[in-house]
Amino acid sequence: DKDFDIFLNTITKDSDKIIATAFKSEEFARLHKETQRYMESTEKDWNNKRKNITKTIVEITGEKFPYIKIEVLITHPNLCNGIALPNSNTICWGHKENWKNYSMVYLMHETLHLILDKKLGKNNLAHAIIELITDQELRIRLNKNGVYFKESKEGVGHPFLLKLSKAILPYWKKYLKSKNKNIVNFYLEMEKLQKIKKLQKY
Repeated sequence: DKDFDIFLNTITKDSDKIIATAFKSEEFARLHKETQRYMESTEKDWNNKRKNITKTIVEITGEKFPYIKIEVLITHPNLCNGIALPNSNTICWGHKENWKNYSMVYLMHETLHLILDKKLGKNNLAHAIIELITDQELRIRLNKNGVYFKESKEGVGHPFLLKLSKAILPYWKKYLKSKNKNIVNFYLEMEKLQKIKKLQKY
């Protein structure tokens, strides 16, 4: 459409001016300062808890962490975003602390996507297992109390994975009691179960 092309060209020409004006605004300065504070507090929190978190994850998964450099791009916490970008080993993160250790749990969640998606594949079963590792078990251990799937009256975990996660739960509880844990073998065992196969489709 010709009119749309003209509109797009106008926006493109003006975008540099718009961005430059936005950067000079008081609102941008405030948001930038808040993001900077959030980044510093998140980094400090991670540095204080990193050893405990990684030790816990190694114990749960039976996996040794590969040496990879992960870049974390922090955004304003009000954006409520979190995503792992495997091609660049990057995590984009910015979220309010809905409950204690929220950022720590979900930074580890995204980290496991970067590590385990390569071994397990990127699918609902792998995602549900990552949630059981981090959103549920790691959260409870870090906070020293809690129950699965709920924190401070708030649901924990993706709603679309809830049925699948609950179906895996009895096997997961048994797995956690085993001495020789291997998360890849656990995934392969779950993959064979017919009732788990059916739930993966939703």
